[in-house]
Amino acid sequence: MSLRSHALIGEFGAAALGLSLLASPLAAQAEIPPELEAMRAGRIAQRPAENMLVVAAKGDPAIIGAQAFSLSHGGTQAGAAPQESPAPPDYVIGSWEGTLEYLDYGDDESLVQLPTRLDVRPEEDAGALIFEFSYEEPDGRVVTARERLRETERGVYFGAVWQVEERRFDETAGTYRLVLKREGDDNDRKATIRTVMEAEPGRLTITKFVRYEGSEKELQRNQYRFKSSVSASDLMGVWKVDLRPTPDAEPYVQEFTVESVDGDSITGTFYGTPIQEGRFNVDWGALRFAFVTADGSGPYHHSGLLSNGRLIGMTHSLGRDFLAYWTAVRESGP
Repeated sequence: MSLRSHALIGEFGAAALGLSLLASPLAAQAEIPPELEAMRAGRIAQRPAENMLVVAAKGDPAIIGAQAFSLSHGGTQAGAAPQESPAPPDYVIGSWEGTLEYLDYGDDESLVQLPTRLDVRPEEDAGALIFEFSYEEPDGRVVTARERLRETERGVYFGAVWQVEERRFDETAGTYRLVLKREGDDNDRKATIRTVMEAEPGRLTITKFVRYEGSEKELQRNQYRFKSSVSASDLMGVWKVDLRPTPDAEPYVQEFTVESVDGDSITGTFYGTPIQEGRFNVDWGALRFAFVTADGSGPYHHSGLLSNGRLIGMTHSLGRDFLAYWTAVRESGP
């Protein structure tokens, strides 16, 4: 069953469990948010997919970006002070695993957790980021949701129009922070709602805070906590490498094959030559790799990054004295 309405979690928090919550054993333990009951009764029409924006969260809030959602944040120079950055860091793109923890709408005290997976990819033609969620319910069923997030002239649209209170990227530390605010309703009560997204390589979180009208107390309604789920196995298989020497040259395609992964090492071939000293690193929230090949002219040092389903690499030839840029797309899996 689809999770099409952001209303599920008050805006995009706890309720992301999905409409299937209505039929879930969880419903016997926690009171269903009013929005879900209304949707069940047909009193709230689900918004079309075009209007859906997404949730992403802890540790890597670089989720709300520039109007074109460019993958380059274009922010500060290394070592510079944090500045407002219009686009999310590259590391938000990819796969994440974690939990959704939300405060029960029935008593505003009990906490409920659901294992959650998130895949983030750009939709460049529409100037948006696509977030694909999957939630594991208590009975083992998996519910999925596909959401869209983008920026408009009136503010960040995220199921509603939000005003940006803060958006900062610290290039030195690699951290991103986004604070959104709006007036709205939570649990049938007027409230000031804040969403705080925070990101760093390998971690992504988003937290929703609510302060009811007439109250000074702000409560945490829900929080997503994710860690990057990137794995060296994502590199396995055959890749078609475009080695064209200049951007306007015709494609020059060769194969890069990763045959095995063992510890932090990889084996395989590049351009028909066995790779040597192959290594990879996933500690910074992305899959990076390096290896060496050689021919009669001497060694070639290669390095690359897996980004949004493709490889972006560099090759430095010591004997032939050149540095080449290349990209690769997957031809087949392991």
